[in-house]
Amino acid sequence: MNREEFTSELRKFVDNQNECVFEAFLVGKTSPKLRKLAFRRSEYRDFRKAFTDGIGQDPTDDLRRDSTDDFKQNHTDDFKQNPDVGIDQNLTDESRPKQQDNLEQNLMEVMLSVIRERFLDEEAVYAGETDIADNQKKFHIIRQTDEYRPFDVENWEQKWLRDREYFHETDLDDFKGIIFKFPYSDRNLWCYQNKRSVTVANRRKTGVLARLLHYENGMYLEEQKERVLTFLRAIDIIVMDGCIVTDDIGLLERSFDFQIFIRQKADEASRLVRKSGLFSGMDKLDAYLSSEAKSHVPYRKKLIRAMDSPVLEMPLDELYGKISSLPRWSGKFKAPVNGSIPIEKVSEIESMIDLLSERFTVSEVTGQEYDTEVKKKTDKIV
Repeated sequence: MNREEFTSELRKFVDNQNECVFEAFLVGKTSPKLRKLAFRRSEYRDFRKAFTDGIGQDPTDDLRRDSTDDFKQNHTDDFKQNPDVGIDQNLTDESRPKQQDNLEQNLMEVMLSVIRERFLDEEAVYAGETDIADNQKKFHIIRQTDEYRPFDVENWEQKWLRDREYFHETDLDDFKGIIFKFPYSDRNLWCYQNKRSVTVANRRKTGVLARLLHYENGMYLEEQKERVLTFLRAIDIIVMDGCIVTDDIGLLERSFDFQIFIRQKADEASRLVRKSGLFSGMDKLDAYLSSEAKSHVPYRKKLIRAMDSPVLEMPLDELYGKISSLPRWSGKFKAPVNGSIPIEKVSEIESMIDLLSERFTVSEVTGQEYDTEVKKKTDKIV
C-alpha cells in the first residue's frame, strides 16, 4: 500500500463518518486483548452478564462481586427488582442520557479530526519500509507479516465476539492503550492511542482529584474517588488492510517488538546482496545480523536501505574502480577474488552496509562530507 492508496481509503472513512459505527476498546497486554468500553446503556446487559458469569465461575472473586453490587447500586434505574433478570429488558438506546450520546459522538469527532489534521495533511510525508532508519517524522506504511503482526485486530475482534469481555475498572491496572474502531462498508479502520502517564488520572494516588459540581448559580468541589480514564487527542498508529501506519518508530521498538520486523527485513536485504554476487563471505554478514550486540542494531536498519540501492546494479569492475579511487572508501575493501569482493571482518561488513546505503554525501560547493541519515533523490541538473 502506498501513500495514494492509503490516504484515498482513509478519506472514505472521514467523508462518511455519519455511516461509521464508532467503537472503543482497551488493549490489554495479554490475551484476550480487547475489553470493550460501553457507551450505550443497552450494553449494560452484557456488562452485567460478564460480571455474573465471572462470579459463577469463581465464587471467591470478592473484587468482582463488590464491583457488581456497586455498579447495580449506582444504576438502580437500569435494573429490575428481579435479581434473576438484572437488567431492564425495556431499556433502549433512545432512553440513554444525552450526556452519554455526547461522549460517544465527541470522541468520534475528535479522532476523525486528528486523522484529517495529521494523516491527511497535504504536507504530511509518507515513506516505505526501507526508510525506517531515517529517524524522521515520516509516516511509515508497514505491512504486517505472519512473523510480525503486533496488531492482529481481526483475530482480536473474533475473540471479543466470542467472549464479549467488557471493560472493568481493574483493567486500568494493566493495559497498553486504547483502540478505536470505525467500520464502514466492508472495511475496518483501527486507530490506536498508546497509554501515557496521564491516561489514568491519579493512578498511584499521589494527590487528590476533585470534580466540579454545580448548584443553582454556584459551584463546589467534591473528591473524585474513582479513577479517571482520559481520552487524549492523539492517534499513534493506524491499522488498515493488514498495514500499520505510524510516524513513531520508537514506539514500535519500545512496545511492539519491532526488532522482529527489522531482523526480517535485514535478512531480506542480505539475500539481495548475496544474489548480486558483488561480495563474498555472506555467512559473516548473516552472523553479524543475528548478533544481539546493541551496536549492530543501527546497521540492521541501514542494511534495509540496500533493498533499493543502485550500488547492487553496478558491474563489479566499475564498483571496485570507484571505491578504490575515492578517499572515503580507499583501503576499506580488499581486491576482488574469484569475481567478488571478500568480506571477512566486522569493519568490512559495516563498510559494505554504509556503501550500499550511500550514507555519505559531499557538498559540491565546499567539498565538505556529511553523514546523512536522510536522503531524497533530486532531478539531475544537465
